[in-house]
Amino acid sequence: MSIIMYKQRFAPPTNKFTPVKNYLHIGYIATRPRTMKNEDGVHGLFGYLSPTQPCAEMPWQETAKHIRQLSKENKNIYRAIISFNRADANELGLVKQKDWRAYAEQHIRTLAEKNKIDIANLGWCGAYHNEGDHPHLHIVFWDKAQEVMKNYVSPKIPNAIRIALIKSTFEDKIKALYAQKKLAKENIGGSYDNAVLDFDNHMKTMRAKNFKAVKSEFDTYEDGKPINITQLFNSDEQLATTAEQLFMLRNMIPKGGRVTYKLLPPEVKTEVDALTNTLIKNNTYLQTAVTQYIDSLCDLKRIYSSLNDPVKLKEYRDKSEAEAQKQIGQKIVKSIKAIISKEYEIKNADFTAARKQYYAMEFMREVLDFFARHIVANSSEGHEKQYKTFGDTSNRAAREWYLKNKDKGMEF
Repeated sequence: MSIIMYKQRFAPPTNKFTPVKNYLHIGYIATRPRTMKNEDGVHGLFGYLSPTQPCAEMPWQETAKHIRQLSKENKNIYRAIISFNRADANELGLVKQKDWRAYAEQHIRTLAEKNKIDIANLGWCGAYHNEGDHPHLHIVFWDKAQEVMKNYVSPKIPNAIRIALIKSTFEDKIKALYAQKKLAKENIGGSYDNAVLDFDNHMKTMRAKNFKAVKSEFDTYEDGKPINITQLFNSDEQLATTAEQLFMLRNMIPKGGRVTYKLLPPEVKTEVDALTNTLIKNNTYLQTAVTQYIDSLCDLKRIYSSLNDPVKLKEYRDKSEAEAQKQIGQKIVKSIKAIISKEYEIKNADFTAARKQYYAMEFMREVLDFFARHIVANSSEGHEKQYKTFGDTSNRAAREWYLKNKDKGMEF
């Protein structure tokens, strides 16, 4: 592992789920646990959509919507992460959010130049995650003037960015080591770039144990997220609690008979609804997905029914929220049915914590997948089908199409 870890990637611009994924990624970096927040304490985003649009001064959802729209235009949205060893970060004075923000502002030009983005056309946002032994920056950036979509970026580009970051961040130390080795007549190739690589290797040797531990943890990350948990839950604790709550609900279900959300005993349905509300309130990913799902339904309502009355729109939003909660409740019941089906093979008492957490993860994966599919259907596929069906016909025809399909979940 290098003294600075730099990763860069992008979701495929032509994939229909990429706009949703990029929206959710912004919600993740802005609000996840250990995100160091701005002064208002709401989210941790900084950066600029344009010189007059600082991300820190707007709701994170506005930044996410902006990036979602760029994704729909097939622009590449680059996701980068810059990580330091904790000791090096402290030595560099990278302690508070303002320090990391200044570091990002100082070096964002490097990311742009290496990716051949004119600085005048650069848009970006970032957030600092104060994570254990590897505090790190998430940076999302794009070319506002991009016209030709990219499907591939050479690995040489992120490697060149990493070298440039090391060179500028540790300039004094590199020069000192270079001078020391020159005096000792050690062969370092005579090149300053070779001196940068030599310094990187020197630091890895000096802190081998520490680097090995950080690398082990960092390599399990995908865009800075542990692959199996934090894409679904905010923390290990939240995952474990949800798993136990699912099994508690299982024990409340009468043995035998059909198990459906609609037919649940009132006291059990109350508990299912309580778990639904708790998850929406406390799970960042679910909260973001539900909000965007409701927004997409309300947008369709405005477009296809010409509804502009704020009171009626509020009523429709409340109805959409109730529908979202119902869908989550149905997925909870589906998970309980899966648990029941396994009880023929495994006694309830023999379900291990890991197995319980597996069911919780599968439940949340299904819920988020449901909302992602319907958000896409409501926002992009739904519109495309409308135009394929009606072309430039009247709004009345579009409204008839909407009214005919509105109860089908807009899933085509």
